[in-house]
Amino acid sequence: MSPRRRSKAQKRAPRNHAKLFTVTIDDPYRGKKKNKERVVVYNLSYIDEKYKDEEPVGTLSIDANKKINGKLYNIIRYADLDISLHRKGYGKLLYQTALFHLGSISTYYHEASDKAKRVWKSLMKNFYSNENFFEQLLTIKKRRRRFLVRKKL
Repeated sequence: MSPRRRSKAQKRAPRNHAKLFTVTIDDPYRGKKKNKERVVVYNLSYIDEKYKDEEPVGTLSIDANKKINGKLYNIIRYADLDISLHRKGYGKLLYQTALFHLGSISTYYHEASDKAKRVWKSLMKNFYSNENFFEQLLTIKKRRRRFLVRKKL
């Protein structure tokens, strides 16, 4: 079977996306306790000056250090991305920014949308993951997976 080809409308993010967009972090943490419960928001915005006053094109909101049965989790609360940026890697960029900022992120995987599940599957391929069956939580950790390279004899 040949791999599925992408149409022109489904192209990946351009290589120079770092020059187009930036992710800003709104974290209200100012105290000394690191396990303080708070809401952290990640916004994807254009860098260009003419778009500076517009609303962000993508948003990710997380309940940081939410206590569930005695354990602390960083639960994804809300994710939204402009329709023109779907399937280009920008949603994954938001999730990865949150992952590197907080160290781990979690979700109620069975309640997530199909588009969000696609992002979670992609993150599971590259980072360590843990599923808590009884809590129905999927957690992705900051540590990258190491792939084994087998030598041919």
